Amino acid sequence: MTPHVLACLDDQEGRAPIIRRIEDLDEPLCSTDDVASVAGARVVWADWPALRRDFFAPDTAPEVIERWLLASAAVMSVAQWDSPGLAPPGRPGRTSVSWRPPRYGRAAVVPVQPHRLVQATSARLLDIKGCGMPLGMHPSGRRGDTGLLLLPDALCELLTQLVLERLCATCLHERLRGVPVYAVLSLEFDARVPGRQCSPVACLVRAAHRRRAGNRDLPQRGSSRHRAMLRAELSIRAVGFTSTSDDLAYRVVDEGGALAAFVGEQRLPQWLGDALVSRLRSHVNDHDGRPYE
Repeated sequence: MTPHVLACLDDQEGRAPIIRRIEDLDEPLCSTDDVASVAGARVVWADWPALRRDFFAPDTAPEVIERWLLASAAVMSVAQWDSPGLAPPGRPGRTSVSWRPPRYGRAAVVPVQPHRLVQATSARLLDIKGCGMPLGMHPSGRRGDTGLLLLPDALCELLTQLVLERLCATCLHERLRGVPVYAVLSLEFDARVPGRQCSPVACLVRAAHRRRAGNRDLPQRGSSRHRAMLRAELSIRAVGFTSTSDDLAYRVVDEGGALAAFVGEQRLPQWLGDALVSRLRSHVNDHDGRPYE
């Protein structure tokens, strides 16, 4: 879970501000990009109460919301279709405009489809993660740069957020909430991401939300937001969780009997890797006190 998700601030009712216009994002550096609908997508998981609360009347049937949700959020950038093996089969469907705030990569903000049952006071935008790279940025074979979000990763991100929110409530006794997630959609095609097995492709449907200018996640050191994030991080670490991402985590790999250390995908120099392995060995012993092998 990235820091901005962990530290998203709530309003007095425990909800993020409703975003009705792209101007409400307060991000002047947004660029536009075309997205197209993906045929055959399906809903894997949905927060029906949240969808009714933010868009529909309380008694709206799930089937009605599901059709509207797929029409609004099952999209892929038109540019992604030019990448064989990393794009849906067939031709792009109905196209519409989307917005890309700075550093959004494979995510975009899209308008919801009009529906007679959508309330006039509801949000008019959705944030879609896993909808392809924008025009001018070509998907690559590097993990995280494919433009796609695999279904196992989408479900893992959702579960992690739900667990961390509960931990913040029980350990910190504070209402620290993540960006609201409305649904996980399967786009019903498979893709192969480096280092992973071929898996179904998904998208994460979130509430459109305001971020800090330039989409900079890390707060100024010593600020009140920095202290709040640090307090949250130390609390969840006490029960075995961390917000550190794979790109920042240390990995030790057995390469035919020799151990090599990495930070993300970058190999550490041999001397530094040896020091890290030595430190790990000193901390990981079995019940007899013998060094871990």
